[in-house]
Amino acid sequence: MYPEDHQIEARELIEYWIWEGLLGDGGRIQANIWKGEMILADLKDSCLLDNVDADGGVECVKMHDLIRDMAIGITNTSPRFVISAGVGVEKASLGEEGIEDVERISIMYNEMKYLPGKPLCSKLSCLLLQYSCIANGISHHFFCHMPKLRVLDLSFTGILCIPDSITELSNLRALLLRSCWNLSSLPSLATLESLWVLDLSYTRITELPPGMKELRQLKRLNLSYTKLDSFPEGLLTTLNLLEELLLYRCKCEFGSKFVDELITARNIVVLEVEFSTSRVFDVYTRSGHWNLLRSFRSGICSYGDDLGKNSIDYNGNFFLSGNPVLLPDHTYELRLLHCYDVDRLSRCLSDSIKLKKCVITHCDQMESILMPRENNLSCVNTLELGFLQNFKSLCTGAIPSGALGALKILQISYCNSLESVLNPRLIEHLGNLEELSVEHCTKLEVVIEEEHSIHNAEVSLSRLKSFKLCDLRELKSIYSEEVICLSLCTINIEGCNKLRRLPFRISIDEGYQQRQPSITPPIRKIKAEQVWWDSVEFANPSVKTFLQHRLELPS
Repeated sequence: MYPEDHQIEARELIEYWIWEGLLGDGGRIQANIWKGEMILADLKDSCLLDNVDADGGVECVKMHDLIRDMAIGITNTSPRFVISAGVGVEKASLGEEGIEDVERISIMYNEMKYLPGKPLCSKLSCLLLQYSCIANGISHHFFCHMPKLRVLDLSFTGILCIPDSITELSNLRALLLRSCWNLSSLPSLATLESLWVLDLSYTRITELPPGMKELRQLKRLNLSYTKLDSFPEGLLTTLNLLEELLLYRCKCEFGSKFVDELITARNIVVLEVEFSTSRVFDVYTRSGHWNLLRSFRSGICSYGDDLGKNSIDYNGNFFLSGNPVLLPDHTYELRLLHCYDVDRLSRCLSDSIKLKKCVITHCDQMESILMPRENNLSCVNTLELGFLQNFKSLCTGAIPSGALGALKILQISYCNSLESVLNPRLIEHLGNLEELSVEHCTKLEVVIEEEHSIHNAEVSLSRLKSFKLCDLRELKSIYSEEVICLSLCTINIEGCNKLRRLPFRISIDEGYQQRQPSITPPIRKIKAEQVWWDSVEFANPSVKTFLQHRLELPS
């Protein structure tokens, strides 16, 4: 059904199976996805599908050319498919005779501008038209003779409107209109009583189509990134089989009346929504409804798209009447923006929250991340801090047991009260740190400060792979003693003109016989200005000579 050599998202493929009924005619979405994953694994084990290394961590598969050719040969007879995927079709010919017995049609990734006629497709169950132009529309009677159609995918097309004949598709289960960038309205959907999935995300719709309350079989409703002005009152009460409600970055506000309905919707397990105010958000979280959720993405006036599953994007004051807003226990990712009443992160989190990623920006009262007898952030693996004008240290007071033990990525930028980043005691807790980046901190003088209460000796960041310092004009030292980084691969130092010494312990194995010389740690790249590189000092001058060919100048 896909173009030759196409990278197919595994989740999309499984969902097509679900909507067509190939995995059964009932059950919850997630249960069917698990079933589909087992079948997909069998297909891969049988070499009928190949794994693909795709960008972004999305699981993809691909069909081998020979297997695809064999499948197309089979589907020329029975069951019969029409496949013209990604072959540059400019004119669709579905109005021709001889397609009455066709069960599936794929004309995805093509150039046709118009779908004419009134095709007679009495057996058709799946019609895939995504990533085609269709800017001139679809014939008014196009869907009149497709009584068994279950999946209609028009995603990423330029259609302006959906013809009224869509009301004839009484057996349709999935209407997929994602990113139809010209689509601003739909006809009544009241007759689509079998519909399971309605995806209108990234369209220009300003109101829901008529007949929504008749879609009593609906399991997934996706209205994310639309221009929707309002959400009909009473709709959630009617759609009592709804499992996934995706409303992220809608234009309309979701206030207290919406929350009152939402907390009675006991079948919802996936929720993505921005609440209108922090108080409304707090009312929702204190209702405990989130305990029913398998996945959520929520926020207050959020602005980014880079947070993932079980995430909160929070903008504004975090404390109500002196108490912090309640966050769901299984919050994995948190962004705090313009929270002017927060002085440290750990104060915002109950002990039961196992946060994995946190991004904090423009919180001007933030002075530190944690202190004793509060959440020790033991599960946080990514910490990004930026534009915190009063930020002075990661930890206030004694370092709690297990604090930051899972931290892999630490990025700090534009924190203009920060004079040092780490100390030897804190480094003892950072055994998993892989990436350290500090940029644009105007007062920073040292990366690892000395502690006079203990004997200062070498420190070890054994898993550190990437080390970056950028535009730190007052930086004079990384550390007074040696820093052992056995895994260090890249060093990036720019705009640090007062820094004269790299304290990393570096040794060279000169090699013998046929073996090439090697270096420990395995530094592959040093990015720095030539002037700085010429002046920087190493404990062993031969190290600098050895690394010369690995120097990369800034562009």
